[in-house]
Amino acid sequence: MGETEVSVSPGFRISKNLTKNFFNRRRMVMAADYGRPKKRPVGKMIVYGMFSAVFYALLLSNQGVITAYFTRGALYAALPIATAFAFSFIHGGFTNYFWSVLGIEAKKTSIRPRPEVERTYDRERPQPQPRVRARV
Repeated sequence: MGETEVSVSPGFRISKNLTKNFFNRRRMVMAADYGRPKKRPVGKMIVYGMFSAVFYALLLSNQGVITAYFTRGALYAALPIATAFAFSFIHGGFTNYFWSVLGIEAKKTSIRPRPEVERTYDRERPQPQPRVRARV
């Protein structure tokens, strides 16, 4: 009907448009799978790693001074908490970029709450029977 046919093997013919669409789709799927790889955050990993190393070096080389300030009490009690947050932020950033450079990423799925299923009970429930309580 206007479409030209291509002979594939003896006894089989495929229309030219069908083969063209098949191979174009196949190329599109392959191109989608094998596109440019994502850029790895190597620079950020190195920067956060250097900051993390400097923080640990400062902490370990000045233990006496840090202990003296952290044990004073009053408002100085906030210093250990602030230090823990700073270490957590810097070291957490380094760890995140480290795993990203290695190619290990968290699974990104949206969490949708499941609708609560209404349960129906088909069994017959026994009705409470009245009791006669007589005192003697």
